[in-house]
Amino acid sequence: MKTLLTLLLILTFGIANCQMSYEFSTWLKTEPIEEYSYKSTYGQVAKTKKQALIPWKVTGIAIFATVTEAIGDGLYDNGKTNGNQNQMMTGKAFQATSIGDHFLYIPAMKNSNTSWLLVPVVEAIWRFILFDITYNLTRGLNIGYIGNTTYWDRGMQSFAPPPVMRLFADGVDIPFVIRFTFDNF
Repeated sequence: MKTLLTLLLILTFGIANCQMSYEFSTWLKTEPIEEYSYKSTYGQVAKTKKQALIPWKVTGIAIFATVTEAIGDGLYDNGKTNGNQNQMMTGKAFQATSIGDHFLYIPAMKNSNTSWLLVPVVEAIWRFILFDITYNLTRGLNIGYIGNTTYWDRGMQSFAPPPVMRLFADGVDIPFVIRFTFDNF
């Protein structure tokens, strides 16, 4: 019964997603671009209110996508290790949420004059900062644990940094990525 409900839920979301994709693409083509209006004050061009919120939106989306992916991976791996099918399905739901969250960049970047190529840079830095810590906490491991399955983990093992050093690197990266986001978006 659970399998049938899960399959029905996936099918419903798939149908809704196709319909939303069609409506969203139509909206993108027909929506007037009024958000690019600038106000001139004393010879200077000021950002509109919508543009001032873009760095907050980009930061929030990147953090939410990274954290939900890490939680999803942790739950899935725990479920696979323990043989818990429900935990594996919950992990997959978190992973799907993370993927779907990336669509939120479209309306945010529609109001921005910045290149889309900077979005993966911001997301990669937030992933470096948050993914391993969130994954380890979800699995019940200590914060500084370094696995041995991915190339990233193997590279980190070759340096073998203590957990305090890793947290220090994250502390240095957080102000950098925030400043980078607010300067460029």
